[in-house]
Amino acid sequence: MRRESVARSGLVLTLADRDTGWVVRGVTLLTGFLQRLGGAGAGADRVLMRAGSVHGRRLHFAMLVVGLDSTGSVVGTASLSPGRFVQLPGATWVLELKDHDPRPVLGGRLDIYARASERQADPLRNTNREPW
Repeated sequence: MRRESVARSGLVLTLADRDTGWVVRGVTLLTGFLQRLGGAGAGADRVLMRAGSVHGRRLHFAMLVVGLDSTGSVVGTASLSPGRFVQLPGATWVLELKDHDPRPVLGGRLDIYARASERQADPLRNTNREPW
C-alpha cells in the first residue's frame, strides 16, 4: 500500500481480501495529525490511518484494531478498550473497526477501493495517468 495511493484525507474507502471474501465498507481515511489523534472518535465509525499504534483515550466503547504493513498485509489484530494503548509490531497503517466487525485473516492482503463518487469528485486527478 503506497502512500500516494491513499493520499486524500477524508476519502471513503472499501477494503477487501479477495482470497477470503472479507470486506469492510465505509472506511474513512485520516491523514492530518488532529484527525489521527481523534481516530474513530473523530466522527467516523471505521477509519484507516498511517500509524503503528493507537490509544483509547476518550473512547467510550471497545473497538477492533487491525495492523497493516506497507503492502496491505494484515500483521496483527487486537481489541482496544477505553483508556488503553495498543501497539501492533510491523504495522505501517492501522484500521480501526467496530468491535463486532469480523476480523480479517492474519497474513491476508487487503486491497483498497475508493467509492466511485469520491473518485469522480477529485478534479486534480488525471484518470488516464493515475489508475486506482
